[in-house]
Amino acid sequence: MHTPEQQTLPFSDGPQEASAPPQPQAAGASPVAGTSPVARASLVARASPPATRTSPVARASPPATRTPWASLFTWYNSLDRTNTVAFITSFTITLGLGVMLWRVWSLQANPSLDLQSHMGERLSRVTEVARRGDLTDRRGRPLAATRFGMRVFIDPTLFPRQKTDEAIVQLAAATGVSASEFAPKLIATMIQGDQRQAAIDAQEAARKAKVIAERKKLASAGTSPPAPTQADTQTNAAADPAIGSPVEQADAPSPIAPELAEVVSAAAEDPKLPNPVRYLPITGVLDDRRVDIVRKLKIPGVNLEIKQVREVVAEDLTASLLGTVGTEDHGLMGTEMKLDDKLQPRAGSLAYVRDSRGRPLWTSPNSYVPAQDGQDIKLSLDLELQRIVLEELERGVAEADAAGGRAVMMDPNTGEILALADIVRDLPHLVDYDWKTVIAKDNQSGGTRYRTIRKDPARAQHAALGRNRCVEDIYEPGSTFKPFMWSSVVELGFAQPTEIFNTHNGIYRTPYGRIVTDVLRRPSLTWQEVLINSSNIGMTQGTARMTFQQMHDAVVKFGFGSRPGTGLPGETPGLVTPMSRWSNYTQTSCASGYEVAVTPVQVVRAFSSLARRGPANGTLPKVRMTAWDPALEASALDITNRVLPREVADLTRETLRGVTASLDRKLAARENPETGWQYELFGKSGTAEIPLGQPPKGMRRPKGSDGYFSGQYNSSFIAGGPVDEPRVVMIVVIDDPGPELVRQKNHRGAAVAGPVVRRTMERALAYLGVPPSPPMSEDIKKREQH
Repeated sequence: MHTPEQQTLPFSDGPQEASAPPQPQAAGASPVAGTSPVARASLVARASPPATRTSPVARASPPATRTPWASLFTWYNSLDRTNTVAFITSFTITLGLGVMLWRVWSLQANPSLDLQSHMGERLSRVTEVARRGDLTDRRGRPLAATRFGMRVFIDPTLFPRQKTDEAIVQLAAATGVSASEFAPKLIATMIQGDQRQAAIDAQEAARKAKVIAERKKLASAGTSPPAPTQADTQTNAAADPAIGSPVEQADAPSPIAPELAEVVSAAAEDPKLPNPVRYLPITGVLDDRRVDIVRKLKIPGVNLEIKQVREVVAEDLTASLLGTVGTEDHGLMGTEMKLDDKLQPRAGSLAYVRDSRGRPLWTSPNSYVPAQDGQDIKLSLDLELQRIVLEELERGVAEADAAGGRAVMMDPNTGEILALADIVRDLPHLVDYDWKTVIAKDNQSGGTRYRTIRKDPARAQHAALGRNRCVEDIYEPGSTFKPFMWSSVVELGFAQPTEIFNTHNGIYRTPYGRIVTDVLRRPSLTWQEVLINSSNIGMTQGTARMTFQQMHDAVVKFGFGSRPGTGLPGETPGLVTPMSRWSNYTQTSCASGYEVAVTPVQVVRAFSSLARRGPANGTLPKVRMTAWDPALEASALDITNRVLPREVADLTRETLRGVTASLDRKLAARENPETGWQYELFGKSGTAEIPLGQPPKGMRRPKGSDGYFSGQYNSSFIAGGPVDEPRVVMIVVIDDPGPELVRQKNHRGAAVAGPVVRRTMERALAYLGVPPSPPMSEDIKKREQH
């Protein structure tokens, strides 16, 4: 046992001297105060033994571990009062921000169903309207332009239920629209809307009642309320606060009871009832004065909306060509429809976030999409040429007592359609064909005058809605088709211009027994005279030298049987007899422009191959409805589609100048400008009986009928000019000249369509600034007189 002096300290290596008992000290005095420096050093040394003297037990034990909370607590105790307050404040703010960010994230990642119904309502989008592109003629004169206006529409659900009649009367006076035009529909819509809303409310109440009743039934049976499904909550949360939202019921994971699931499923399967009508337009575009009056009325439910107005300039001249635009500003007919993709504007928009009161809060840089106006387009149409063509066509149709007329004018070098006109007269004495009567051959002498132009009810509503017969309605061209067949015979080397053909004094029987006749009865004609005098017998003999395939190919290569390429709605390719049904009869018919159906645009395009000059001579132009822009296209002359050698095209054109010389001589007796005709033309007339066409569904052509309206004709004339440098090609078709002209044999193309072409071409070439043709040489005069 150790004596007190020899006690061993816990961390000592051996016996140590016992320390003296501690002496009392003054309060607050240091344990080493009052001692000498040596003594103080000794005391410190004894109180803090060196680490090298650690006991084996201490070395074997691991160091004590201090938790983060203990460290934080120790750090907190070391702070003074000011730092403590600052720490608590900072900690509280940080914790609050963290909770807020967590809540925002939870709402975004897993919003309640109540919140989902309101999401997106804070994002608004304002539409910026854009203007539909304008249409102008080739010289930049406006044809169709767009402006913005305001029109009135009503929200029937907000329109006053009290003093309704008074509000209707005020609105009618302000808009200038008779109350009788919109009041019945408005009141009917209001009544219907109230009925629909009542049905919707009743259906919703029934759904809520089903779920509430089932929940009460489950509760009375002692079944704990099941957690709502999404469908359950969407349908019933607003009616039953006990259901709550998914966030509030997150601690109730039990599945929905089968009984309640059936009720919810049945409610979800209820048919969705139509909502009340909230949009009822009642006016067209109003002028600014009436717009101000409507605004000042401040009638609930009466609103103004921006509306585009398409205004057509000179509608009486261009309606059938331009077409029209529908209520949604889309082209419905004509050029408006063909060019709709380019004319269509692209509306702009601005998206922004708003507060609970609807006031804008902010928008992002990429939320604005600028509006883009539609492209302004220059058409190939020349407004002044269109006026000239329409004036002369109306005169020609009236003088011929015709059922209608068509005219197309084209620049042969560029393929641009410069003018296009279509007239239909609804004559009171026309009779619809019954498809039972066999039309007699002598019908032309005082017989029935049948309706030969298909009815077009849309045209009666508006000229822009009618068919464009220049590209849609086909006809047999008659002798205007002969230049194409005549030139093809020359190209193949089957006849020369000076070759003499036996024309049998105007009556000829073909080897297969068909009778062919001529108007001009001559014993013989040269091949060149065959074309000038329009001899059916000579054309029959010349084309008979071609094989069926050669004849068929000659028809097709000029573009017949394929669409000419205007792109206008309803454009037809026409009709060409297929090779499988080609026969001797077809060969003879096609030679004189029968058994082939064409449109005026097709004929004027084919004739342009004879009018083009230079390398393009003998080639077909590409038809275009837009103006040729030299800045964008180096040349408008397309020379890829060659149909004739240049020398054959020149020969045909020179031959046809004799036809117009004969026309000029006939016109001199009744009309001739004081200065004479300034421009020399080349052209060809044509006259053909009008075919019956296809019978209506369920009917057939009567037995014994030859398929034609006997005594009723389509009379046409086509010409180009001036001869030396053709600038314009034009065709006129007079539909069904009157019976009196037929009886007098003055119904032919040269008599009724020729004067229209001659007058129009004279005015058109002068307007275009084309120099007059030089005086005719004596050789040409003698040849043409012969």
